[in-house]
Amino acid sequence: DSILLLLRQSKLLDRYTSLDNVPTAERTAAERIVKEMDGLPLALVQAGAYVEETGCSLTDYLDLYTTRRKDLLAKRSRLLLDYAETVDTTWLLSFQQIEEQSPAAADVLRLCAFLAADAIPEELLIRGATELEAATSVVITDPFRLIETMEVLRKYSLLRRNGDTHMLSMHRLVQTVLKENMNQETQRAWAERTVRVVNAAFPESDYGAGANHQYYLQYYLPHVQECATLIEQYHLHFPEATHLLFQAGVFLYNYGFYPQSEALNQQALSIREQVLGREHPATAESLNFLAILARNHGNYEQSEALHRQALAIREKTLGSQHFATGESLNNLGVLYRNQGKYERAEPLFQQAFSIRKQTLGSDHSETLTTSINLAKLYLEQRKYERAERLLKQSLTAFERVLDPEHPRIAQNLNLLARLAYEQGEYEQAEVFWKRAIAIIENTLGLENPAIAESLNSLAELFFVQGRSAQAQSYCQRALSVYENAFGSEHPDTISYRQHLARIMSKKEEAG
Repeated sequence: DSILLLLRQSKLLDRYTSLDNVPTAERTAAERIVKEMDGLPLALVQAGAYVEETGCSLTDYLDLYTTRRKDLLAKRSRLLLDYAETVDTTWLLSFQQIEEQSPAAADVLRLCAFLAADAIPEELLIRGATELEAATSVVITDPFRLIETMEVLRKYSLLRRNGDTHMLSMHRLVQTVLKENMNQETQRAWAERTVRVVNAAFPESDYGAGANHQYYLQYYLPHVQECATLIEQYHLHFPEATHLLFQAGVFLYNYGFYPQSEALNQQALSIREQVLGREHPATAESLNFLAILARNHGNYEQSEALHRQALAIREKTLGSQHFATGESLNNLGVLYRNQGKYERAEPLFQQAFSIRKQTLGSDHSETLTTSINLAKLYLEQRKYERAERLLKQSLTAFERVLDPEHPRIAQNLNLLARLAYEQGEYEQAEVFWKRAIAIIENTLGLENPAIAESLNSLAELFFVQGRSAQAQSYCQRALSVYENAFGSEHPDTISYRQHLARIMSKKEEAG
């Protein structure tokens, strides 16, 4: 056990005493040191020897490690006669030998030192290889030479490779030693390369990950978070850095991770305002997205202010007929429609549709999205004929240009279901809602907030049909999804809770 090794090496625990007898504070400090050392035996032996030799406490060692990490890892102890080298020198000697055998392997090691330590996809390195030195890029993109390169690294135990999953991992302490033996200029250069590699590898937004979204969430997002830290730490204010922050923010938004999305987009906005100015189109792009997040959280005043700021920038810098201007008009229309301000929303949707049709084409997914936004407005106004015409036209076009499982098709089906329900066509409504739910579950996940509206609507249908148990189940799930995403005080969460209370009350009366 790593904690026992540290405590016994530091002579704070003899070989016959149980770990249960160690004071809580001392055990907590030992656990923290083990975590910092990533459980590596040589590092723990070296730390324990230092504690014994100097008489300092484990807490004192932790404090020193925070400020003098490099010195501690390089310090030899007179008590460790069986160990010829320290952690620092052992790994640096190995790294020098790797550099001589394979410069590409050394570059991979440097790159991995700046990524998240666990589960580094080889695919990420391959997709981003063009951002590395040409010689290294050639090696990484050649499957045979890549395996040879990994074998060099594995021989020195500085990098682990799982051949089945094609995942790499690296001890955090190896990362620390490599980085802290670089000068500031070299650290910054590799931090920048790392951001460029991850940016090149990261998928574009708009559900670009498709069925692989869970893979990207699990294996790419940790590296994006590391890059966000590098961007802040080294003040990496180049276009690819903000592009990565923005794209990752949109990706997280699409899959329901709103707080993380907002944090990355706030960081992107801050950099864009500093570097490009407050009236640059890229700044407007960030403002537009933050406005959407504010709207989803029910912060309508903030959302309107951000949308109007983005719209003004786009009209001034790109022109009134640019597709980005059309995006701002569409999104402002959605905000007004959500507030029931239909007379303000309708002309914005019509203007946005005209711009998008002219700039992107009538069958472009963004043009069709504006069409179904307008259809939803007509549906809420009970203008059923207009709504039905737009929804059927857009569904036909969506099915022609998008994958059958695309979330925008689910959005269209959800509205067709609502239309059928309000006209008393319950069987058709159920079919549409269940199909919409299945698409969202398959593409965005079971807990994505986009599923809540269809779940709650289907609960409403079941309630009207007297299917109380099913109504309760679907409504509870909708409420759970929204509470997890937006909290208990969001207007829609409150609405779903009230709906559930009505279902429960009716069920009790009937029972």
